[in-house]
Amino acid sequence: MKILIISSCTGKKRFGKNYPGQLSLADFQLGPAHVAAREAALPAAVRVPASDMYRGRQHTLTMQGISAARAAGIGVDLWILSAGYGLIPEHRVIVPYEATFRGMGQGALNAWALALGVPAAFALLVHRHYDFGLVLLGADYLRACDINFHTVFGGRTLLLGRPDAIAAPPPPHILRRQNVGPAEAGLVGEIVTAAKGEIARRFLVELAPLNAAGRTSLVGQIMNPAIDPLNLIP
Repeated sequence: MKILIISSCTGKKRFGKNYPGQLSLADFQLGPAHVAAREAALPAAVRVPASDMYRGRQHTLTMQGISAARAAGIGVDLWILSAGYGLIPEHRVIVPYEATFRGMGQGALNAWALALGVPAAFALLVHRHYDFGLVLLGADYLRACDINFHTVFGGRTLLLGRPDAIAAPPPPHILRRQNVGPAEAGLVGEIVTAAKGEIARRFLVELAPLNAAGRTSLVGQIMNPAIDPLNLIP
């Protein structure tokens, strides 16, 4: 089984929120050459893969689930949407920075997402073949991806977040939208900002011990609109 996960950056990072000399949104807006120069000026010790940079609870919970799935032989492809670096694979080496799509006005958000190439990168990424996809993005990050009825998904995908952040979604048998708000967070015993990570962790842990047929069956149940997917995880 091949699983695609698209998650978001977090404000909490490995080297602290106020790391001296960290990159800012203004640095990224000055372009790749400026960013590369700023990165080179920082100590080598703070240049780490994206998967090791983030310390927010959504990310750490998701990584726990990924570890369980990979230990069971499931192929998991993790990508992270960063408001500084764009949509990047987990192994991309990055440095401490502070940038977020959250709170941007819609016009500024759209313009910056386009400058980073986010909509095109997202469309290309989800067009690849995979057996199950999990999209774990808040409303502003979803808007940056510009998901619409032209977006072609290469596998059945569960979007955990706010359904209203997608104005014109693809067919529901390909993309299922599951709201994750205070009620859903309460069901899994997490705060809202971490709930998507905990739900993803539980799905991955449930998939891990199953055989191929069992994994396919569980994904089918998750994507069945007649079933509340949160009832499928203990």
